[in-house]
Amino acid sequence: MPEDQSDHDLEKAVARVGFPAVVKASAGGGGKGMREVRDWAEALEAIQAARREATAAFGDGTLYVERLIDRPRHVEVQIIADHHGAISHLFERECSVQRRHQKVIEESPSPALTPALRARMTEAAVAAARAAAYRNAGTIEFLLDGRDDSASFYFLEMNTRLQVEHAVTEAVVGVDLVHAQLFVASGHPLPWRDGSLTQRGHAIEARVYAEDPARDFLPQAGPLLLYREPRLPGVRVDGGVVEGGDVPVEYDPMLAKVIASGETRDVAIARLVAALRDYPILGVRTNIPFLIKVLEHPRFRAGDIDTGFLDRERDTFAQESNGELPAFLRQALSQLDDAAGPFDFAQGRPEPGAQGLKPGNDDPWLRLQGWRA
Repeated sequence: MPEDQSDHDLEKAVARVGFPAVVKASAGGGGKGMREVRDWAEALEAIQAARREATAAFGDGTLYVERLIDRPRHVEVQIIADHHGAISHLFERECSVQRRHQKVIEESPSPALTPALRARMTEAAVAAARAAAYRNAGTIEFLLDGRDDSASFYFLEMNTRLQVEHAVTEAVVGVDLVHAQLFVASGHPLPWRDGSLTQRGHAIEARVYAEDPARDFLPQAGPLLLYREPRLPGVRVDGGVVEGGDVPVEYDPMLAKVIASGETRDVAIARLVAALRDYPILGVRTNIPFLIKVLEHPRFRAGDIDTGFLDRERDTFAQESNGELPAFLRQALSQLDDAAGPFDFAQGRPEPGAQGLKPGNDDPWLRLQGWRA
């Protein structure tokens, strides 16, 4: 990272790194304040655009430059360190299914890692945490270039906290990471011996958002007229909303994360697809149909993905049939009783003037307006 943050010195840093390069904000992540630079014609514009976005997003326009890896995979290692010098890894998560550098689907184990490559990456993660004298749960993130034992990997960043996808690790390792984090923060040693943890089966997670894939993933806001989380074997839902509540405009539009686990990757994927098909949400559009398409895509099924996979296939995944709701949502709506009034399928909500359920229907689970005294 150049000490002099002038355009000229950042251009010199690009020259040292070589093309293709990426200019990134030092104060944040998530793809904000980041621009690719593939030749000199776009270098200055990319630097200035990254600085503006970084300043707006993080209040800090400081940038650094690193080599850009085309079509990498994003693999991260969960670690936890206590105050007695013990550091343990809890294996890896594959987070390559991303849209605009934001994770969409995460799984463990990674379909790209061999035992030898896994050993190298987990050892590197523990070494990095030890070098920083780190204490707490955290995640070391890497970009993976290539496959098999000869693949190269590069440090990306460390998140000094638990992440949205920590439940995937909990499912395959059998450890409550929240409890473990509080345990070591209280001064206790790690509650397991180093090397005693193993991966068992496969787990995969999808993030359910209130957004419209057909309109460039435009965030949605409004009342949740119907919200029923799936209850299936091997499925966990960490939700943050309830039926009758509102999806506000002030916060991230993620409604929940759905985690499915099974003996094999195919079983876990099948359970996740089944759970998403059994997840009726009305009142706002969601990315559930999009997630199902991704999970059923042949390349995803084969594990042949990278961080640019979704963006290259965006038109395929965002397509919808005549703007109609998926069949499983139509079925869910039918459960509410036809007396709920006319329903606008294009907008995913009752038409103006709809009166709700018939008087005398006392089942609170079938009320569009939620509970009433």
